[in-house]
Amino acid sequence: MVQPVSDVGSNAEENLAHAAKVIGRSTHRRKVFDAVYTGKRRVKTVSELMKSTRLPHRRVLDAGKRLADNRLVKPTKVGGETAYEKIDFFHSNKRRILTLAASPAKLAALPTKRNVSRLVHVRLSGQRARVQHLTVDDIDSFSKVRAGRPG
Repeated sequence: MVQPVSDVGSNAEENLAHAAKVIGRSTHRRKVFDAVYTGKRRVKTVSELMKSTRLPHRRVLDAGKRLADNRLVKPTKVGGETAYEKIDFFHSNKRRILTLAASPAKLAALPTKRNVSRLVHVRLSGQRARVQHLTVDDIDSFSKVRAGRPG
């Protein structure tokens, strides 16, 4: 089995943005994600998710597969039935992920390693700057430099 390589601590915002993009505005993925990460039970079967989301079997499987393929839940089996297991990082950030998924503007404003551009306005006064040439000899705190010998 392939082990995923991810450093959650240094990539937290990237992971939040990724999760929000995967869930997107899909009501089915949103409901399944919310149901998996609701409550204390770590693993939820498809039939349990069908009851809590009121979605048909096929929709729960489709949404669950999409979440599992993007490593938002861990797929597993319970008694021969497909089930999905919580991942701690996403569990502790569930509300934030769902908020970002529901609002493209908030998602776009989330600073990530790939999305760090900001518009900065620099205003200069209309007065012309007075430029003056300084050397080390002109600054008192560098007096030892004057007394030293090169070399």
